[in-house]
Amino acid sequence: MSKLFISFTSTVSALARGTISRDDFKNGLFYFGCTRTHAINPGENGEVDETTWATGDITKQAEIKALLRKELEAAEAQGRVEWRTVDGINSFDQLNKLLAQNGAQLINPLELSECRRSYCYSAVRELAKKVGHEVIGG
Repeated sequence: MSKLFISFTSTVSALARGTISRDDFKNGLFYFGCTRTHAINPGENGEVDETTWATGDITKQAEIKALLRKELEAAEAQGRVEWRTVDGINSFDQLNKLLAQNGAQLINPLELSECRRSYCYSAVRELAKKVGHEVIGG
């Protein structure tokens, strides 16, 4: 089963701790809360660079950034990434588009109470686990 990565910050932290590996990226599906620009080059535009606080080791920061760039670009080429736009927000529709194009089980936000149907990490985690996805983040 492939992992579903929904939080860039959680992914960086897990890489720094060693709780996910390069192999986890090979078949993973990615739908982060951040934009492509931030995930490929964290901190480049003056925003927070998660690799800075995830590890105090400059060498490890560079390794994590290089690994992320390489694996996310490979995942893009294979259709395993869906990015939100700079002005857009994450949605269940975008997430289900990614899942569908990869032959994965879709999630149904209508299973949530009406007040929880807005896209948020806890709702994604709950619904994705229901249908068998292993979720990283949130």
